[in-house]
Amino acid sequence: MLLRNQDTELTLNLLGFEFPESAQGPVHDDWLVVAVTLRERRRHFYAAHTALALEEAHQLAAWLREQAFATTPASFVPSEGALAFEAQPLAGGCRLLVRLYLEFRPPWAGPEGACLEFVPGTRDVLALAASVHEAVQAFVPQGV
Repeated sequence: MLLRNQDTELTLNLLGFEFPESAQGPVHDDWLVVAVTLRERRRHFYAAHTALALEEAHQLAAWLREQAFATTPASFVPSEGALAFEAQPLAGGCRLLVRLYLEFRPPWAGPEGACLEFVPGTRDVLALAASVHEAVQAFVPQGV
């Protein structure tokens, strides 16, 4: 998932399961490691940590798809708490806020974390949703 504005580029990638050998096991063994790469002006930050359960990654893709045509503000906050997403509808797209907390907080951000603002058009939001959906499919167990 890649987001850009004039000064900022944010990439979120799913790297794999936290414990690959137990991904087929109990509910909470399906945590995904997310890599965050942030470039702001001349600053760069990278972190990779467990941040989404597999089901939450599916939900994020669906939530993004919904935001392409939403008429009311909405938020998506995964249970791990290191990421949060907020969307406010705009004509032809949305205002998307991505909040980075805890392990994903860049060193130049204050203790409250970083809040990054993007304004993707409708097609861009649908492309984001599709990219998340595609990334998630790589981790769906065979036969599910």
